[in-house]
Parts: sequence; C-alpha cells; structure tokens
Amino acid sequence: MSTLRRRIIRWTSLIGALIAVTALLVGPTGREHQAAALTGATWCTTKASMAVIGGSSSTGYLTEGYASPDNTYHPTTYGWWRRLTAQAAAGWGTTATNYARNSAKAADFLPGGRWPITTGAVADIDAKNPALVIVSLGTNEYLAQVPPAQFEADLVQLVDDIKTASPGTAVVLVAQWTAYVPAATYPWSQYVTAIRNTAVAEVAGLVDLRQYLISAGDQDWSRFYNIDRIHLLDHSHMIVAAAMAMKIFGC
Repeated sequence: MSTLRRRIIRWTSLIGALIAVTALLVGPTGREHQAAALTGATWCTTKASMAVIGGSSSTGYLTEGYASPDNTYHPTTYGWWRRLTAQAAAGWGTTATNYARNSAKAADFLPGGRWPITTGAVADIDAKNPALVIVSLGTNEYLAQVPPAQFEADLVQLVDDIKTASPGTAVVLVAQWTAYVPAATYPWSQYVTAIRNTAVAEVAGLVDLRQYLISAGDQDWSRFYNIDRIHLLDHSHMIVAAAMAMKIFGC
C-alpha cells in the first residue's frame, strides 16, 4: 500500500471523530441559527438541487487530477464539492451546479464582474431555482486586502440578488479556513465577521470551517495545506466535505 493511500485512510478514519468532537464544542447559538435559516426550506424536504458560488476553494484547484482549461470547476477525486454532491446524488438524487471560478471575489458575481460564469450565475439560479445555494467567498478579498466593509457590501448584494431571483432557495454562507497572509492590514477574522453579519441580516445558514482546520499560519500548516499555504491538501478537502455534509444534510 502506498504512503499516500495509507495517509488518506488514516485521515479518513480521523474525520468522523474530529467532527463529532467539534460538534460538542460548538455552542447552541450556531446550531440554532443554522436551523432557523433552513427550517421550512425546500432543501430540507426534497434536497432536489444545489449549487455553489465561490473561488478556487470550490473548483478543485490543486487537488489531484485538477485539469480545468478555463479556471472553473473540474471534478476531482478529493475535491470537497465533488465528494459532497456525489453523496447528495447517491442519497437523494440531488443535481448540482458549480459557478465557482479561480480568483473570484464576491464582486465578480455582481454586474460588471470579470467572467461570464460569475456574472451569469444569478441569472442561471433564477432559471433553475436550486433548493440550496452555498456561497463560499472572502479568501480572495483577504489575499488582495479588499476592505472588509466593501466585501460585506458586495456579499450582502449578492445574497439579496440570489434571494430575489429564487425566493425559495436556502442560502448557506461559508467562512473558510485561515489562509496565510503575512503582515495583513485586515486580518481574516474581519472578513469572517462580514460573513457572519451577512448571514444574520439575510437569515442565511453559516458554516465556519475554522472549527475543523488549523490556520495556515500555524507551525503545523504543512499537514493541511499546499505549499502556497492557501489551498488545502486532498485529505483536508475530505474534512471539509464531511463537515459540510454534517451541516447541510441534517436538517
């Protein structure tokens, strides 16, 4: 058995225990907010369809087998979105759409954004009316040090646009892991605050992945991150997939 396969098996066995322990440590407020955001939603009764809006964390970038010719989503063995949607399809026949694009910011999904796949996402959501949309943004704003207030304004506008286009769609926001930005003027925590504020204001669900992954600034960062200290290793994507499944499949 190869060293990589042994390592993957080891990490897979640890995922369940890690998430179970973390669930005990999360206060009731987070769970209640998540439940309030999804209660009565079509997603919880049918799980018919889901979509994701995001950057490279959602395209499969730097996971084994990633080969997108245009910096958009490519299904890979370990990418968290592929694993999550495969589980949903097997369990409920869920269909899935991925609007993520490497380097995308929240503003790219608004009018005037940089790419057709991002600027066309809300219109496509209007046409398809997915039961659930996961919005996983903020890291590219953090890397570029976009002021958190501007990010929050863009994120609120994006969620407003999604809800206007498809009122029956449940929205879940994701606060990603802490990428490494040396000497940052705006720390990642300020972007997470912007995401939390948006979740509360928009009555959206929230998943904070910092509960499951150490910061890329930690001395043990190489256990979870690629050499850029931004993107996750394959087994870390598996942790994300398990954490997301626990949060969104349990309603």
